[in-house]
Amino acid sequence: MRRNSGFLLACLFTLLAFPAAADLVNGNFETGNLTGWTTTVNGSANSVQVTSGATVTDAGTIQPSPTGDYFVFTSQSGPGSSFLTQDFVVQPGTNKIFFDLSIINAATDFYVPSPLSFDFNGAANQQARFDILVPGAAIDTVNPADIIVTGYQTQPGDPLTQNWASYEVDATAALAAYEGQTVTFRFVQVDNQSYFNLAIDNVNVGLAPPGGATPTQVPTLSQWSLYSLGLLMGILGVWRLRRQYG
Repeated sequence: MRRNSGFLLACLFTLLAFPAAADLVNGNFETGNLTGWTTTVNGSANSVQVTSGATVTDAGTIQPSPTGDYFVFTSQSGPGSSFLTQDFVVQPGTNKIFFDLSIINAATDFYVPSPLSFDFNGAANQQARFDILVPGAAIDTVNPADIIVTGYQTQPGDPLTQNWASYEVDATAALAAYEGQTVTFRFVQVDNQSYFNLAIDNVNVGLAPPGGATPTQVPTLSQWSLYSLGLLMGILGVWRLRRQYG
């Protein structure tokens, strides 16, 4: 038993050395529903819907997702706001966020109140955003101290119709201080000027191309050191066994 202890211990170190991987739940919406996500709608916003294929709305026609499968979209019968959120435990290593997004804005422009607000009863407000919020923040917060990263936001003058495009946000540095903590991914769309569709698909985290590919966490320096130690111990264990059994 003692002869094999070094080798077994090395195997254990090697297993422990691999970095943990985590991703959002149902980030590509292929369950056909909103499992893993929380939706909040206000005013005259309709429920956030899961669909596939070309989808006709009051704002226009949303084209099929780039991956040809399910996606989610917002819609409304009048002024309102829609939130799509999910909590996420930050993992060590590379944290890149990928998502596919499409927009149809039937108004004449985008409008972002200053200071920032998601109020659809006041000044002109026609916008969409993606933010990562600090642990425990309210989903409708606009406090800059609560927003770790803003990965997407519409601005006045942007094209009113934006066909599906893939976005990559490298949040590694910004999220480093939150490793092991639960942050919130927030997509929000607000409208009080006219109909407005925000469509989302293939949201994932780690190091992966858009389109729903499985993300892979890249080891940090400390993880590589542990991996190297495990590999070295494995080599030493094999060497000892070869010496003992000749």
